[in-house]
Amino acid sequence: MSGDKKYYVSAELNNLDIGLTVEAPNEYMAVIYGLEVLTDDYGLERCDITITDIEEKRYD
Repeated sequence: MSGDKKYYVSAELNNLDIGLTVEAPNEYMAVIYGLEVLTDDYGLERCDITITDIEEKRYD
């Protein structure tokens, strides 16, 4: 999408640290997109995932 920024979403699942990069219009939507990737693409249970941090990626 036009105007989207890249965000690094950090999550935790059963003491396992997970990190992924998503494109979203803001940090709140980045959390939602990150959860969708983890649940839809990887089949993880949403209730078991804890988002621990989010930061905007300024450089690739």
